[in-house]
Amino acid sequence: MITFSAVSKVYPDGTSAVDGLSLTVEAGTVTVFVGPSGCGKTTAMRMINRMTEPTEGTLSVNGADTAEADRTQLRRGIGYVMQHAGLLPHRSVLDNVATVLRLTGESRKAARRIAYDMLARVGLEESLAARYPSQLSGGQQQRVGVARALASDPPILLMDEPFSAVDPLVRQDLQQELLRLQAQLRKTIVFVTHDIEEALLLGDKIAVFGPGGVLQQHDSPEQVLTAPANDFVSRFVGRERGIRSLAFASAAGVPITPASGAGRGRVALQRGWALIVDAEGRPETWEDSSQVRTPVTAALSEDGSLRAAVDAVLSSPAHMAPVTDRSGRLIGAAEGTDVFAALAGHARS
Repeated sequence: MITFSAVSKVYPDGTSAVDGLSLTVEAGTVTVFVGPSGCGKTTAMRMINRMTEPTEGTLSVNGADTAEADRTQLRRGIGYVMQHAGLLPHRSVLDNVATVLRLTGESRKAARRIAYDMLARVGLEESLAARYPSQLSGGQQQRVGVARALASDPPILLMDEPFSAVDPLVRQDLQQELLRLQAQLRKTIVFVTHDIEEALLLGDKIAVFGPGGVLQQHDSPEQVLTAPANDFVSRFVGRERGIRSLAFASAAGVPITPASGAGRGRVALQRGWALIVDAEGRPETWEDSSQVRTPVTAALSEDGSLRAAVDAVLSSPAHMAPVTDRSGRLIGAAEGTDVFAALAGHARS
């Protein structure tokens, strides 16, 4: 658990970067610091591992005042992922991941063994281990950065806009990878971003910072969307917050037509449409009556949201949403008319 108690940071020229910050980051959760540029979110995060020292107030980790802790020991329990990965260019991918382990006393052999395991955990092939950072894509470099931060198994992970320098598709993959890892590892994560969509996707709690480093609201994503604390939060979340709030509305009431032959290569649906599924039964492409195929770009999980249902329908040439189980295996389809009827019912409620 990380606790800020009336923490401020004022620079010698009088600039207030963080002003009276009080909040708690619960163990095993993701708290996203979000806000416009220059609002103090990165400064606040960097005070956790004492890369920046607070001017006033108390910051504690698991009840212990960080100001009284040995800085090196404190940082050994905190992983750090930055925007451009920060990999050492003259070291291989494997040695980059093993760096912290070697610093903490692991033998070269043990450090490399753990590094291989971490590369696999973040979805990187073993063949990449011998490459150098310049030989990797931006997304691969960020995965290596995450692997390095996790290698020593720190209970706390700080992530400073780690996905902002990659293209949107890679960014989506990295976000999903982080959610997958967090479901397994349950780290205490502080994640900094200026992107409200990213904050809503990743955060168990969101801390919205405003000008002068003043905390405007610290709440669940749903509350930030549906009950913004003030005009600043309302403007920052934007005019689309009604649409975004659909991510918290269940699509459980939408009728699902079971797919015939689910699990095989071609699954017949309605009105001449079919879905082509892969070997694991996950939907890959739509096929019309003329056997023209279109990639599936969105699907609805059986426990998914109304927003996911709407996205799946709007991206479908069949005006239907493929519906999958939690493992991604196709179980049926939802008609667009039923999805929009559920949407209208939600708007009336």
